[in-house]
Amino acid sequence: AEFMTPEYLDKGPQQSADVLAAHRELAPNIPIWVGEIAACWHSGQRGWTDRFGDAFWYVDALAARAALNHTGFLRQTLVGGYYGLLDRATFTPTADLYAAVLFKRLMGIHVLMAQVGSTDSDAGLLRAWAHCTPKSPTQAGAGGSVSVVLINLSGERRWSVKLKLSGHSHGTGRS
Repeated sequence: AEFMTPEYLDKGPQQSADVLAAHRELAPNIPIWVGEIAACWHSGQRGWTDRFGDAFWYVDALAARAALNHTGFLRQTLVGGYYGLLDRATFTPTADLYAAVLFKRLMGIHVLMAQVGSTDSDAGLLRAWAHCTPKSPTQAGAGGSVSVVLINLSGERRWSVKLKLSGHSHGTGRS
């Protein structure tokens, strides 16, 4: 799906450069939140945002915005459209709801620099995000461990991953 290409996933953070510049200049002490973005606008996309695969897009979007110091990521609806956190017919939780809960519990407010260090032409197909794990689900801050999200955008490629930890970025966002 177009939603799961590096080019598509990178558009949102790239387009937010003007907003971030204005924020730094005009209101640096005000938290930044994001609302409907990409595939979620206009009630979602039937056949995509109402499917399991959307959870990978959602986690990538949460992590990318947290790395840009966004402190909130708003969903317009709990139930309804094609991207509710509960299925609109059965009210069962969707994969996006589980993704949101896991992200909140595992990806703390301290964003770390995560990079795919490969010269391979397919390197853009592996997305990497890392945060200090919160002390507990109710406590913000570093808990002494690191949570990592890896998203393989290739349906054919396997990756061998080595983690190297060294410091953290300036991002302290939370989605």
